[in-house]
Parts: sequence; C-alpha cells; structure tokens
Amino acid sequence: MVEQVEAKIRAREWSNVQAYCLALAHLKEQSDQDMLQEMEGKVDLIVASSVLSFIPREDLPGTLKALGKILKSGGTLCHSDWPRTEKNPEGLTEDAAMKWYEMAGLTVKSATVISMNMMGEEQSVFVGVAVKPWNER
Repeated sequence: MVEQVEAKIRAREWSNVQAYCLALAHLKEQSDQDMLQEMEGKVDLIVASSVLSFIPREDLPGTLKALGKILKSGGTLCHSDWPRTEKNPEGLTEDAAMKWYEMAGLTVKSATVISMNMMGEEQSVFVGVAVKPWNER
C-alpha cells in the first residue's frame, strides 16, 4: 500500500507529502526512532483507513501516543474502519474509537457509522475525525 501512495506522490510531484510504514509501538531500529522523533509535532494530517483495528490491542496505546505526538497542534487524524456488527463482532464501536483518540491526546470531532455504496452493495463504515488541541506539542 505504501508503494502505491509513493507512486501517486511521484506522479503528482507533491514535494510536501511523504508516506511512511512503521510499527509505531515497537520501533526497534534506531533510524526509525530518530525519524519518529524528528517528525514530532510536524504532521498536518494522518489518514488511517482500515488500519487501527488490525493493530494488536496491546500495541494500541503506544501506537496512538506516537500518532498524537507527530501531529502538529491543530493537526487532524482521519480514521475509517469496519464497525462492529453481528457479522463482524471484532469491529470498531464509536465508544472504543473515542477512547483511542483520547489515548492519543486528541479531541474527538466526529465518530460515527455511515452507509456507503461499495461495488453496488450498501456497507457500513466507521468514520472518525480527531484533532490535536492547539498549544500542545
């Protein structure tokens, strides 16, 4: 997936956009730790589409804290995932997402389940938006 994003960045010649793939809760390489520290407070927008629900539960706190740290004050996390349903009992609930955002030090702007038409079929999708408060680093 990161390779596809990088190809789009090159094709559109976006000099201010970068794609990263890191296991944020367990940065083993010093270069990854250094990069994360260098990014602290510099990211305007994080888009996490069908990502957070696949992170092992024990890794969520460290991952979310890292996401919160790299966002600028006023920076935004946009997140979508599969909601909890009868067919998907492991899916995300609005309450769980709000706790995740708060764990990252973010203010919840929206956390809801919407209906989308995907390939001719109605699907439920969780969509959340959270913002890092101003004056926090």
